[in-house]
Amino acid sequence: MIYFTDVRIGTIGARAGVPMHADQWGWSIGLYPGTEPGTWRSGIASTFEAAREAFDTAWTELLPAIPDNAFAEWRHDRDWRAEMKAKRARARSSTAISGAR
Repeated sequence: MIYFTDVRIGTIGARAGVPMHADQWGWSIGLYPGTEPGTWRSGIASTFEAAREAFDTAWTELLPAIPDNAFAEWRHDRDWRAEMKAKRARARSSTAISGAR
């Protein structure tokens, strides 16, 4: 995963299930919520270095088009999801404890 400050903006990784003669590396870039789904970009490359270079180029092109509030929107969504996950865990924990009595 690749982060811009504390916001996950994309990934670079080895592709699974592709023939050995095919490009082995894939990359994707974009954040949602925060940007429109159609602004997401991705590609493939034969080496990690080539994938990283393509990722960097795409990020350089995409960053100026990202609205000012996009990163705050992404952080808000991340924090809300973490809060909901914690609430569910507490509810399961209290149910398990009260059910054990």
